[in-house]
Amino acid sequence: DCAACARKIDRALRRLPVLTKDIIRKEGERMIASDQASYRPGKASTTGSTGRPLSFLLDQQTREVELAAVWRHYLGCGASGLDARIASFRGDFVSERERGALWRWDGRVGELTFNTYALGRDNIRKIIGRLNRFRPEIVRGYPHSLYVLSRGMEAAGARMEASPRFVHTSSEQLPGSMREAIESAMGCPVRDWYSQSEYVISAWECSEGRYHQNMETGAIGLLEDD
Repeated sequence: DCAACARKIDRALRRLPVLTKDIIRKEGERMIASDQASYRPGKASTTGSTGRPLSFLLDQQTREVELAAVWRHYLGCGASGLDARIASFRGDFVSERERGALWRWDGRVGELTFNTYALGRDNIRKIIGRLNRFRPEIVRGYPHSLYVLSRGMEAAGARMEASPRFVHTSSEQLPGSMREAIESAMGCPVRDWYSQSEYVISAWECSEGRYHQNMETGAIGLLEDD
């Protein structure tokens, strides 16, 4: 009975005290499990977009659950399979910035990763040319990176020869103006994703424009009446 299971989980979660980032910063070392090695933890951190950055340990199982949820989103939005061709614009290219590379193949995750620090006017046509040769099913990235790319395409008169199935945005707010510019340039819908570095709560946007919470790692609750 899924409903009974959900109620049981909800009751268990309500017994947990509220854990704030300030508590983690102050007591983080004391909160690490004595058997942490069995969870294969790795260091993680937030960007500080809602305040000060936060560093912590994240167990491997949580990473795998989050990745599975992301792929559930991809497949639900029309990806052909786990080998779908993905182009990424997520700012993961910092180490290549000084060498001037515009893209690289990331074999760890099977993605063509583009240098979001090199989206200037002189590079837009080269980047779109590489995108057109790659013909990605999915383009994913930070909203502001994809917005800069989209506006650059418009200014340069560059276009996608074959539209992706969808664009996957995450990690930032997505204003309507950005969504419209990205959809116009890419010729496909944007499907947004909400999450955080802690991988506690995540939600995905379906084709109806509604957000659906992934229930495997957390449940949303309101701490204040307003």
